[in-house]
Amino acid sequence: MNKTVFLIVFGILLLGCTSQQVQYPTPQATEQVPPGLIQEPVSGQGTLVIAAADKAVDVNSISQFIITIDKTEVRSKTGTWTTISTNPVNIELISLKNDETNAFLGEAKIPAGVYEEIRLSISQIQLIDSESNTHEVKLPSNELKLKGTTIVDPDSTSTARIDFLLDESLHQTGNGEYLMTPVVQLETRSNAEAKSEGNVVSINGGIIRTNQKIGMNLKGETKEGVQVLVGSEVVVNDNGVFVIEGVEILG
Repeated sequence: MNKTVFLIVFGILLLGCTSQQVQYPTPQATEQVPPGLIQEPVSGQGTLVIAAADKAVDVNSISQFIITIDKTEVRSKTGTWTTISTNPVNIELISLKNDETNAFLGEAKIPAGVYEEIRLSISQIQLIDSESNTHEVKLPSNELKLKGTTIVDPDSTSTARIDFLLDESLHQTGNGEYLMTPVVQLETRSNAEAKSEGNVVSINGGIIRTNQKIGMNLKGETKEGVQVLVGSEVVVNDNGVFVIEGVEILG
């Protein structure tokens, strides 16, 4: 069976890295493809890059915000899950300042084709405040599932970029604990260009296949346009159940 390389990266600004550049085929100009015009790629080999970043947030009271991702998987159109990486990686979101910069996470050889979901297994989230105090951040589910079309064509590079919106994701509960209900912007491209310099990867060009905002509710379910409203009264009861006195909103 023909295989394609699936390359995973996460957006993080790394300074002072040793330079090592990897270039892929130069893509055509970026354009948006309307729904319903997706075609199955023919067999062959290609590269899929997954990246993550973070919108600018008020970091006056936060020194570091670290997410530990133990496993990354993708689901094909036929429903088969493929493991991309099982190497634990710590992602420090406060450093994610540059929307054009992404850090390498892992890679695997997978069949060319259409993929409909990305799944990140998160084992731990830590917040370090400006006074160097460490706080464990709770998460409704340790699996972040992001549905969106990713097309991997042979002999080309496709990308999936995950932009964490930390200012819309982080809550302090009435119990004084921290809760993260992730809100991300997922963008996927086919026929893109990825350049690597040390652990930093930049993504340019290509055809946009998916560009949508996805959020997690208090049940750990993810869906386009869903998020827990910032400022909602969230508490964790004795059974570890999240209770909200505000509202959840649909975009």
